[in-house]
Amino acid sequence: MQPVEISEIAGSAGRQVLLRGWLRNRRSSGGILFLELRDGTGTVQCVASKSVLGAEAFERAGKLPCESCIEIEGTAIEDPRAPGGLEVSVTALRIVRAAGARCARRGSPGAGVPGDRRHLELRESRQAAILRIRAGVSRYIRDFLDAGGFVQCDAPVLRPGAGERGAGIFEIPYFGDRAFLSGGAGPYNEAAAAVLRKVYSFGPVFTARGAGASGELTESWMVEPEWAFASLGEIMALAEDLVSEVARRCLVEQRGLLEGVMERKVGALALAQRPFPRIEFREAAAILSNFDRPLFVHRLPAASKAFSVEEDPRNPLLSLSFELFAPGSRVAMIEGAQRAYDTDFLKRRIGERGLPEKGFGLSLDLSRCGGFPHSGFSLCLERLLAWICGAGDPGETIPFPRTASKLTP
Repeated sequence: MQPVEISEIAGSAGRQVLLRGWLRNRRSSGGILFLELRDGTGTVQCVASKSVLGAEAFERAGKLPCESCIEIEGTAIEDPRAPGGLEVSVTALRIVRAAGARCARRGSPGAGVPGDRRHLELRESRQAAILRIRAGVSRYIRDFLDAGGFVQCDAPVLRPGAGERGAGIFEIPYFGDRAFLSGGAGPYNEAAAAVLRKVYSFGPVFTARGAGASGELTESWMVEPEWAFASLGEIMALAEDLVSEVARRCLVEQRGLLEGVMERKVGALALAQRPFPRIEFREAAAILSNFDRPLFVHRLPAASKAFSVEEDPRNPLLSLSFELFAPGSRVAMIEGAQRAYDTDFLKRRIGERGLPEKGFGLSLDLSRCGGFPHSGFSLCLERLLAWICGAGDPGETIPFPRTASKLTP
């Protein structure tokens, strides 16, 4: 008999099935065992009787610790009292690998802030659904950008300079020199855009700043398109189109997981229709706490943005920048800007912030060697997914979250 996944047995009443998975829970009632089995695609209740299994096998099964890997053969039976309306009457049970006592679950893993047993939490239906949705969303993003003429051109993870964030970047030794983990694609995307016009990077970025009590991720995945000769308005429209398309495809392709497993009210995603509301920074405080769809805040204070962001010609205290917020969040899921390309402007901004000019050699050299207007944004995959999935914490949406207080597993 060929094994099947739990998600495939719906509507299979009366059929013999072979399932492989992990024991989530068990309880007994006299000569009956109720075994809750999950395999990453779903969970099903399996009912084993001593008279069918035999006394010895029944006793072994009754002592199995949670998280044991087992194989169950039996008959699928309709039962409205069982989760999903179906259970399996066990005819044979094989122990693939019994779990140790320390593997017993505590509380309700898979919901809320991830714990130290993340590798076990991933076996829960909720976490399995998020990982599947994450894979889908990553594909939708690439499909959208590829179809728009953007070329994937990934930036290096190791950089020779700390960048303007300085202490917020991880430093590591590099053959007697100093190297830093990337906090973003930065000038590497600009260099690629000079020849390819439209580029994007998609990979991990790292931050050592602001993490800790807030649980901010120190490692996350960032999508960073850069578009030569594009204006602030054009790059905002690109971000808007991208989020709308991702939401649309999730409604079509991920609805079952979102509604059935995540219990997400998908009507919230249906509201992600172009155009998104646009407000200037000075109006944002009164609105951010009460909106039901993605919202742009633009022209933020220049002092709060990178030195390389172009200033607003109407007011040099403001910048040609934007942040895109998801409903219910005060942390932007996308940050973007129109970049400055005048060498004197860049050098002045670097000096005003007390940054070492030698740390920005690539940015300055690109400016000197035929600088050009360009715009781009950074999309945090985990924050986008937190909105799509209705997750309480972006750490839920990455397989193995890292924070200042959490390195393992």
